[in-house]
Amino acid sequence: MYTYIFQKQMKTYALMDSQIIKVHEGSLKNFLNQLSLKNLFDLPGYKRQIFKLFQVSKKIPLYFNKELLLIPLININNYDVIYLNYFKIKRYQIFLKSVRIFMDDGTTFDYHHHITSFMRLIELSQSIINIKEGKSYGEKNY
Repeated sequence: MYTYIFQKQMKTYALMDSQIIKVHEGSLKNFLNQLSLKNLFDLPGYKRQIFKLFQVSKKIPLYFNKELLLIPLININNYDVIYLNYFKIKRYQIFLKSVRIFMDDGTTFDYHHHITSFMRLIELSQSIINIKEGKSYGEKNY
């Protein structure tokens, strides 16, 4: 599964099994829309529901399945956005003004935005996982 995904020159790339591969000929936004449909949900509807539940509209973690939850490092509308796979984060280290993120394949990312912003992303991701697994918001397991 993807460690992270990004776009370059209107093509979408991913790090997978320690190799960068082209996963889509079009934009990252188009790729995410197609990926959401393959996982049986509508991305605009998902974003509306996340806003309704959590009042978040700019840095929205995207849950696709139990192996892929993509968290954006910057605003999702920014062309240079990189999405990390939450399930591939091994650990993170908090510094005074940044966070170093260690992925399970050895890749590292330095997050130079507010530390509280990163922690909110982690907490929001866990809340989304809990909802998908029926552990919160009154969801019942049938």
